[in-house]
Amino acid sequence: QRLDQHGADLNRLETTIHDARSETKQRHADLQEEMTTGLAKAASKEALDVVTNRVDAFDESQQSLREAVEKAHVAQQALKEEVEEIEQSYVKAHQLTEVDQR
Repeated sequence: QRLDQHGADLNRLETTIHDARSETKQRHADLQEEMTTGLAKAASKEALDVVTNRVDAFDESQQSLREAVEKAHVAQQALKEEVEEIEQSYVKAHQLTEVDQR
């Protein structure tokens, strides 16, 4: 009877050890998955930061281009006005020359 009791105790102990091993293996797998997910999230965050920095740099360069285009338009308008003044001066000079020749 004692032997039977020890056998049953031994069986329970083996079951407990088996269950503990299974739990340990599962927890190890869960921790590996969490670590992998954590690394993936960190890598994703890093990649997102890189993309964000590139977008910010693009926005800045686009703003610089807008400002340069605006300055070019202002310069173009000033040149147009200067050309118009020169044309008007030419026309007046030509008219005065015709009057003088008469």
